Amino acid sequence: MLAGLFTALGWGTADFAAALSGRRIGSVLTVGISQAVGLVVIVVAFVATGQGFGADGFQTAVLLLNGGLAAAAYICLYRGLELGPVALVSPIVGAYAAITILLAVVFAGESLLGLALLGTALTLAGAVLASTDLKVARGGIHMMHAGVPWAIGAMAIFGVATFITGLMAGDVGWGSATLLSRAGNCFFVALLVFRMRGQVPRNPALTSLALASFVGIADVGGIIAYTLGTQGGNLSITTAVSASFILIPVVGGLVFFKERPAASQLVGVALVGGGLVLLGL
Repeated sequence: MLAGLFTALGWGTADFAAALSGRRIGSVLTVGISQAVGLVVIVVAFVATGQGFGADGFQTAVLLLNGGLAAAAYICLYRGLELGPVALVSPIVGAYAAITILLAVVFAGESLLGLALLGTALTLAGAVLASTDLKVARGGIHMMHAGVPWAIGAMAIFGVATFITGLMAGDVGWGSATLLSRAGNCFFVALLVFRMRGQVPRNPALTSLALASFVGIADVGGIIAYTLGTQGGNLSITTAVSASFILIPVVGGLVFFKERPAASQLVGVALVGGGLVLLGL
């Protein structure tokens, strides 16, 4: 439970900072800097805590490839946060918890009964409702807010990637799971940044670079807390509590960006929040 709360603090802070950074220097540079800084932080933590490398060849390959999945999820997330609205993007992405928990039930033998089952259903229903304004739904997918399709993509990919990371952490330890996933992540992100280098601003302000770096530090803090929590076999509980990270960017979007989602979308956000509370219980 405590690991899940620290995870939520790190991821929520990172999401809000990423929204600010993306609107200053773009999502491409934001994801590149944040992932690179995050890798440095993980390496330092790995060495400082005396972690042994506990992964064999197969586990190493799985975690590196999973890093590629995570890279795609981060790209979708930061693009969605750049386009906004943050108060909708984050709750939709936060519904990844339901996907991860469902995978844990099917493939890891964890139970999903009573409040957990209801919470999963509410979370998914809320994500669907929050994804678009019902008043314009008849106009088709092009009527969605620009950031919403990216958020849906991030939700689906994060659901799978987070499950794999949490599952592998129980076998190889948090250090190896985090280090290998982020290494694979950075490799694929570097390829993206090189390919899309034309979208990278030439002379970004130092404050913007520092903000993108902070995104990476906060994000990795959440990842380390998450893998520590799942290392003990509490994948469902840690995942459920961690998904409360949506509260930070939602409040930030409403207060700092003056976002005003439609009433139906606010109901969807509330359902996501309620579903996550039930999952936590």
